[in-house]
Amino acid sequence: MFVDILGIDYVDQGIQTARNEVRKAEEEAKAELIRAKAELEKANLLAAANRNPNYLAFAQLEAAVEVARLNLEAAKACSSNPNCTVIIGAPQNMGINTGK
Repeated sequence: MFVDILGIDYVDQGIQTARNEVRKAEEEAKAELIRAKAELEKANLLAAANRNPNYLAFAQLEAAVEVARLNLEAAKACSSNPNCTVIIGAPQNMGINTGK
């Protein structure tokens, strides 16, 4: 003997709340899995890039550009101070003398 249930009316709010909580937990777990997979893929790509000499050369260029940017900011700040002298040497060896 089979009983077909065609419609159920959940009058009990507790049942609906529990179903909503389960659904929310499932969606949060799926989102966390997607984030974890993305982080893993990112780590794999970076690991592969770190073995590529072109990527390593690019990373060194990016670091040199950052040093140059910081030196430029320091020189600009120094230019507004009459007691400040900029001593320019090799890109890594710029000096700032404030006379103090």
